Amino acid sequence: MVSACGNNTATGTGQSAAPPAAPPAAQEPTSTVPSTATPTTKQTVSVYGQQYTCDQLIGGTCDSNYQYDFNKWGDKMQSFIMASNDYSSLAHIEQQAKARLGFFACEIIERGQGIDSYVKPVQNDYPEIPASNLTDMFNVAQQRLCAVKYGDRVVP
Repeated sequence: MVSACGNNTATGTGQSAAPPAAPPAAQEPTSTVPSTATPTTKQTVSVYGQQYTCDQLIGGTCDSNYQYDFNKWGDKMQSFIMASNDYSSLAHIEQQAKARLGFFACEIIERGQGIDSYVKPVQNDYPEIPASNLTDMFNVAQQRLCAVKYGDRVVP
């Protein structure tokens, strides 16, 4: 399970750690970027012409961390999902899982961490997805979902 800080919950110091929080219903990676604002209205984004709230997009309750991700990167979700569907290794992953995995990749990227900080926690939750496929997912997220634009050029 991806912990609140994206690392294993064991401290490795011999000290007892606080018990981990109950896992989400489907053992999905949890969002870890703190929210700085409480939304007053439900924002929506369009994916393939259908409007989605954060809850609908990720397929569960959108806590403040996922809401932060949704508010920051949700408007690029269609481009991300379309690009991920171009990879045969990712086409079989359902849209809600892609949204959660994409947001998690963006959190890792935003913290300045690399692919290794993404693959291991995600493989704990999705052991059926090979590391090479997760590398593809991370790269597509970096290029389409949370790319940084400098002037006229986009830098993943």
